[in-house]
Amino acid sequence: MSYSFYFDETFHDRKIVLSENGTINTTRQEGLDDYVGVFWGCEQSKVDEYAKQLIDFEDKYRKLYDLPDGKEFKSEIIGRKNYRYGIQSFTKNALAFYNDLFQMLSNWNYVIQINIISKIELLIRRTFRGAIFPSFANKDAFIYSLAKLIVVHRPKQLIVAITSVANGSSSKEVRSALLETLDAMIKASAGVPRKGRTIEAFEEMRFIIRNMVFKAEFNEKTPFEYNTIYYGLENLLTELGIRAEDVTITIDEDEGTYNASKAYSFNSVKKGKSNDLIQLRLSDWLCGFIGRMLYALKNDENSQEKPLEDIRNIDLDDIKKKRLLSPEWFDLKEQHFDMYLLLYNALIVQHVHYWTTLASVYSDDVVCFYSLLRYIGAYNNFESFKVVQPKLHAEYYNSHTVMEMENNYQKNKWR
Repeated sequence: MSYSFYFDETFHDRKIVLSENGTINTTRQEGLDDYVGVFWGCEQSKVDEYAKQLIDFEDKYRKLYDLPDGKEFKSEIIGRKNYRYGIQSFTKNALAFYNDLFQMLSNWNYVIQINIISKIELLIRRTFRGAIFPSFANKDAFIYSLAKLIVVHRPKQLIVAITSVANGSSSKEVRSALLETLDAMIKASAGVPRKGRTIEAFEEMRFIIRNMVFKAEFNEKTPFEYNTIYYGLENLLTELGIRAEDVTITIDEDEGTYNASKAYSFNSVKKGKSNDLIQLRLSDWLCGFIGRMLYALKNDENSQEKPLEDIRNIDLDDIKKKRLLSPEWFDLKEQHFDMYLLLYNALIVQHVHYWTTLASVYSDDVVCFYSLLRYIGAYNNFESFKVVQPKLHAEYYNSHTVMEMENNYQKNKWR
């Protein structure tokens, strides 16, 4: 039996660029550390039937959004402001669009595979590939902790030091900056009870750094690595009993994504244009939705931490502040709640296979997204959800997410 798959991506930085002023392009305000790519596919016999439904669906919303005939409906038409507080802040049209879309998908027999990859983690792995870790060290746990330190705190001194290696400086400067940053964070976090595990992780990182054969390699512009994009799909196909040789893939035009496919044994991989293929537009709608939800969670004003501009002058109040998602995320009307239940079923219940989502070692953003769906999906009905105040929901969701992260890392034998 033959299958056709389609792929598109969002937050696609082809290069990870560090600047001498201590910034990284993937952590800029309009950017996201996570690369998000989505494959979806079905039996070849279903392609035409599903395409007809997609065309009718797009025609409906092209008219609703006053788009001219022939203009493709891109996910960016539903702008980021719709996602500020997740589904709660969706406009009437945006809510209708994604509600109808996932309702349609729930009636299909299709396969979805999602890639969410931390670009900072890729940078760290490339930077430290020449380092020799001590035998007692858990390398993945170290990579996770360092990626989290950079993504969450954006320590300027450390980023500047890593950048300096590309300009001829010794990797000793990176080692020194790492140790100084860790020392400062440990000191600033002391006495904050909930920072106990964080301090422990920083202390272990510091011990590893002092005992490793330290060598940092870095190019000022590090190319994104596409090799893993197909890895999750290949494993999901094996899990489902589908032979890679029976699969044809069409990707939205991108040379790096196309070239990476040559290492795999799919029947064929070809480039297409989203303006010509409604199936590619579905991939765009899916990855656009997931990417913007991740962006909104990451940039919530109540939970985002300030950049670490100067380790000599850390904002202690910022360190002590407990980070909770804004209550507005949980101030839902019944149609919002129903949409979350639909997402929970469409992205989790109906796709329970292990390889449905491929994430990197640093996967906090991924956990936060799926944890939100599982948390809301755990309520039997809107009435039971609504009796809990939004501020309490934020607390409960935080506890639920922390537990999921802990289980995730224990399962993978990370810290």
